[in-house]
Amino acid sequence: MNERQSRFQSALQERQMKCRRASNGCFQWFVISALVVTVGVTGWVYFSGDAVFLNWKMLKPWLGFWRLFLFMSLIGCWPYWVHHFSSWAQLQAKQRQWLLDYRWRFAVLLLLIDVILVQDWLVEIIQINLSVGFGGDPV
Repeated sequence: MNERQSRFQSALQERQMKCRRASNGCFQWFVISALVVTVGVTGWVYFSGDAVFLNWKMLKPWLGFWRLFLFMSLIGCWPYWVHHFSSWAQLQAKQRQWLLDYRWRFAVLLLLIDVILVQDWLVEIIQINLSVGFGGDPV
């Protein structure tokens, strides 16, 4: 029985190592693709100047899908990211559990930042207040 358990444990460890290697490869491809797209769009905007703003309406849905993909991968793969970060930063089990517990709080914070700053709601509110006035009579 002991020999059988040891074979099972060694097979399990071998499978876990294969999964870790595969997940590390996926993680590296994800990071590389995110950096390539981000640098590409930033470089295109920087070097094209005003020509980008003529095509902005065409690009807006694609950039929205890109942002949605980043949100979904961050929120959906949160335990995976926490595992990699905690092994890289050598976090203790309590710190790792804290990060896992705060998943939805971080998600709500990121979505609020996106809605307020990226979707230009803050700019629209300020423009409305400046055009209408703040309710007081000008002196």
